[in-house]
Amino acid sequence: MNGGPKADPLPWLLEPDDASPGARLFALRDLLDRPADDPEVIAAQAKVMRTGPVPAILDAQYPDGYWVKPGPGYSSKYRATLWQVLFLAQLGADGRDERVRRAVEYAFAHNQAESGAFSPRRGFIPFASPPTVLPLPMSSTTRRSATRLSWDGWMRSGFSFSASPAPGMTCSAVGTCWR
Repeated sequence: MNGGPKADPLPWLLEPDDASPGARLFALRDLLDRPADDPEVIAAQAKVMRTGPVPAILDAQYPDGYWVKPGPGYSSKYRATLWQVLFLAQLGADGRDERVRRAVEYAFAHNQAESGAFSPRRGFIPFASPPTVLPLPMSSTTRRSATRLSWDGWMRSGFSFSASPAPGMTCSAVGTCWR
């Protein structure tokens, strides 16, 4: 990036980068507010799934949807299932991809209590909501009546990690969502 510390970073973020293709995707989608059907967004999303760390993460996934070992998937730290799902989200993985969906469904099946609460380790008091571990769409909009998204609703929204919440939803930075 040229032009010093006060230069506009957007041209740099929009440059194609095989090592970090998510930067271009996030810049297009979240900074320029391009819709999901914009040809450049579609191309950037496809590149995230072809280059950089996302394909390597997905290649290490077991057929049932977990990484490292079966179970809740919190340890070993940074290598197990919950961590890989977080990384996929942060790197811009496409939630419509079957491997991503399988990973998220596996995490839900092994960590969500009957009450809907979420805990990455069995026997521990569950967190108030799944998004304390797995990210959801976020917005800085002020809270309205609290309604949590279900895991199923999150998957139907396409594993979206955009700065824009699912239609009709507002979500905090810690993932609590409401209508």
